[in-house]
Amino acid sequence: MVSIDQQELWAYEGDTLVLQTPVSTGVPPNDTETGRFRVRYKVLTEDMRGATDNEGNVVWVVGDGGSAPPNSIPYGVPDVPNVMYVNLDAEALHGAYWHNNFGQKMSHGCINLPLPVAEFLFGWAPLGTPVTVY
Repeated sequence: MVSIDQQELWAYEGDTLVLQTPVSTGVPPNDTETGRFRVRYKVLTEDMRGATDNEGNVVWVVGDGGSAPPNSIPYGVPDVPNVMYVNLDAEALHGAYWHNNFGQKMSHGCINLPLPVAEFLFGWAPLGTPVTVY
């Protein structure tokens, strides 16, 4: 369970709290989507690349195919660890080595995790694990 307001994640096994940690979710205009999701795809390490418009809206990600729109601003982060995609908007839980500002919004919509937490969750949560973001 992820709280955008509290910038916190709680992982449960049944009714037992297994892990609690600060996270960093999306900054406007790329707020992290809220709802009930499931871990749908896992990748141990992935380069995350995309592009934004002049207002900072993500307008393209590599997984969309094709190429970035003309006049967009590319971004890229190599070797993002322990990626677990949860929705069809390319939003994922994953490790973040490029900042240590967990508890503050920092991302293009993903849920950034401290590296040890991301490694634990990647091994602990099988495909299909429910993820609620509110």
